[in-house]
Amino acid sequence: MHNKFKGAIDGAIGTYLNAASEEKDNKTKETLHKTMLKNQKFAQGAAVEFGHPNIDFSLAVETALDNITAFELVGYQPMETPRSLIYQLKSVSEDEDKETKLDSTAFGALIRLEVVSTPIDASTKKLSTSWNILDVEMEILRALGKEIAIEYNQEIITDLGHLANKMAAVIHDDKELNVHIQRAANTIASKTRRGVGNWIVVSKNVAKRLKSNIAPTDGKFVDLGDDEALAKLPDLFKYGILNGSQYVYVNKWHMDEHTEGKSSILVGYKGTTDIDTGYIIAPFQLILYSGVVTNPHTFEPIMSLMTRYGKYSENGKDYYVKIDLEFED
Repeated sequence: MHNKFKGAIDGAIGTYLNAASEEKDNKTKETLHKTMLKNQKFAQGAAVEFGHPNIDFSLAVETALDNITAFELVGYQPMETPRSLIYQLKSVSEDEDKETKLDSTAFGALIRLEVVSTPIDASTKKLSTSWNILDVEMEILRALGKEIAIEYNQEIITDLGHLANKMAAVIHDDKELNVHIQRAANTIASKTRRGVGNWIVVSKNVAKRLKSNIAPTDGKFVDLGDDEALAKLPDLFKYGILNGSQYVYVNKWHMDEHTEGKSSILVGYKGTTDIDTGYIIAPFQLILYSGVVTNPHTFEPIMSLMTRYGKYSENGKDYYVKIDLEFED
C-alpha cells in the first residue's frame, strides 16, 4: 500500500509538472513567435528590394517554431538585431580559499548568483532544404517548416553531445539505466551548483526499455503517449517524466537506430528561465532565401534557403552529461 500511495503522489507531481511546463512553454512560444515573425517580415521586405520574389514564409516559420522541441532543453533568446545581448545566470563562488572553521560565524565560501550579459552576432547558415518556388501551397510551406525544425533540433542535440562530460556504462539489466541517469544528474548538480539534471534525451529503444522496466505504480514514469504514436511524432518529442521530475525526450534520429547493442543518454539541466542554462540559442531570421537557380534534372526554378542565428555556451560542459551505453542482454 505504501508503494502504491507513494506512486500515486509521484504520478500526480509528474502530471502537475507537465501541465505547468506546458503553460510556461506556451507563453514563451507566443513571445518568440512575435519576435521571429517581425524579423521574418523585415527579411522579406529586404529581399524584395534586392529583386527577389515576394514570398510570405510566415506559415513555414510558425510551423518550424512549433516543432523545434530542442528549444525546451536550452535557453532560447530571439535576437531583434543582427548583434544583440544574451543573458546567462551564473553561480560564482566567493573566497574559495577561505578556511571553514567550526564556530558560529564561519560559513565558508559563499555562492553568489549573478546575471551576465554577452554580445552575440547572428551568423548565416545554408540549410540543406531547398524550395521549388512554383510550390506555394500551404502544405508545402508546412513541410518546409518541419524540415527546418529538424535541422535546428539535430544541430542543438549534436552540440550538446559534444559539450557534455562523458560517462560510460555497461548495462546487464535495464533497471540499471535509472541508476546511471541519477548519477549523471547528480554530477550536474555538483558542478553547476544550480540543480540536478532535469531532462534526458534517449532513443526510441532506450525509451521503451525505461517504460517497460519502471512500473507505473511506482510513480517513476508518467507516460505521455502510446508507442503507436512514435512513428507519427516529430524527430524530437517529449515522451514521459522519470522520477517525477526529469522529462524524457525521444530523438528519432538517435545513433542506435543503426548500431546494435549500443546507445547513449544525454542528461542536462535547464532552470525555470531561459537564462539558467549552459547553452543559449538566439535565432534572428529563421528563413532567408537567395537567388533562383534551375534544377539541372527537372529544369524547375529552385531557391536556396538560409537561416540566421547565434549560439553561446560558457561552462556549458558542466550542464550536460552524455552516458555511452553498451547492452549485454
